[in-house]
Amino acid sequence: MNTEWHIASFIIRVQPDLVDRAISELNQIEHCELHGQDDVGQLVVTLEAPSAKSMANSAEQFQQLTGLLHAVPVYHEYLDNDLNNELNEQS
Repeated sequence: MNTEWHIASFIIRVQPDLVDRAISELNQIEHCELHGQDDVGQLVVTLEAPSAKSMANSAEQFQQLTGLLHAVPVYHEYLDNDLNNELNEQS
């Protein structure tokens, strides 16, 4: 049974005239969610995945986005359900 979970956020910058197309492509990436955007093509997204490998596979898909200028990881959290269960039992 998989007991880990990963959550990461990214700032993705795409060419402003291709934002709608890039958002459409992001919506096709498993475990990816768009949280915000601005007028210059910056997008705030999160990925949630059941393993580090799954997280990496999803993040690699950013490289194929139409109009991609860069994708920068901002935050990553690793959750271990076994540890979380132990801490809850102690409280």
